[in-house]
Amino acid sequence: MKLPGKSAIVTGGGRDIGAALAKTLAREGASVAISHFQSASGADAVVSEIEEAGGNAVAVQADLNIQAVVNALVATTVDAFGGVDILVNNAGGLVARKTIAEMDLANWQHVMDLNLTSTFMMTKAYLAHMGRGAIVNIASQAGRDGGGAGAVAYAT
Repeated sequence: MKLPGKSAIVTGGGRDIGAALAKTLAREGASVAISHFQSASGADAVVSEIEEAGGNAVAVQADLNIQAVVNALVATTVDAFGGVDILVNNAGGLVARKTIAEMDLANWQHVMDLNLTSTFMMTKAYLAHMGRGAIVNIASQAGRDGGGAGAVAYAT
């Protein structure tokens, strides 16, 4: 194990890549806070799997577009594990496939908030507790290849 005694936050950890990252961090010995917005059952399942394997994890519902909620997620992690060493900014999503011609400003802003502003707010909250640690920002292949028709906001 490479991370015994360390703790991590994985945003969007209730499914897909985030769940795999949370499980991997736990297998390496880290205690893991798994944030989710709508995937409570997935986050709870990841926590159960980590605990059944002898690890330590908590699931925390959080809207990462509200700074007070982001701050509370970090504080909950610090309270649960005595600190936080690793932040994985994984939460994000396409929201809807729309061309620029079809898209209104509210949709554009929603995608930017979900994928960029939330990462900024999480990083800012984490830095207040960071000693020697790591920040990992997950990005989509869409940033390289455009993501297909109607993915311009997400690929940005």
